This record gives sequence, C-alpha cells and structure tokens, in this order.
Amino acid sequence: MLFIMIELDEERIKKDGIINLDGAYKCIDDTFAQRDVTLYHKKGSIRFYTRNIDKNDYAYLWSVNLLFEKKDWFCYYIKQWRFLDIDDKTGVVYTDEDILKE
Repeated sequence: MLFIMIELDEERIKKDGIINLDGAYKCIDDTFAQRDVTLYHKKGSIRFYTRNIDKNDYAYLWSVNLLFEKKDWFCYYIKQWRFLDIDDKTGVVYTDEDILKE
C-alpha cells in the first residue's frame, strides 16, 4: 500500500499562534480528498494518507502531494513528509522516501 506520511510541528504551530492546528489538518484532509486520498492511520502527530482504489493510486497521491509545496505555512511547519510503499501482507517497506530532502 502507498502512503504519504505527514507530521506537522504541532508545538511550533501552537507557540507561534499564526495558524490554527485543527484548521491546518482540515486543509490537509480537504486537499487530499480532491483525489479520494484519505487518512488511513494516526499515530500521535504522525498521519498516514493513502488512496488504495485503483491503478491510479501512485499518480493521484503525488499530484495532490505536490499541491502542498505551494502552501507557505505547510512548508514552514512540516516536520516529517515521507512517501512510503509498504507490502500489505508482510509489512515490508519497499520505499521510504524523504520528500523534504527532494
């Protein structure tokens, strides 16, 4: 299964008081929803988004993901941003790409 993993720097967001944390997550969820990408799992402040529907999953995940590069607040407050390809049955990680380094 393909994932985009996102972790915002929640402490910094709360400290700065410039944007609303819940509003930031709503913006992320709404942006992904444009291509049927949904929140699959939350672990603390780490969120895993996926689109496990058809052969277009990879292309749609990336096309929506690229929209975040244009959001100044997102680029400022992002802590972790990764692309993961994990085997559904075995849990083996085939790809773990740090999008921030790209």
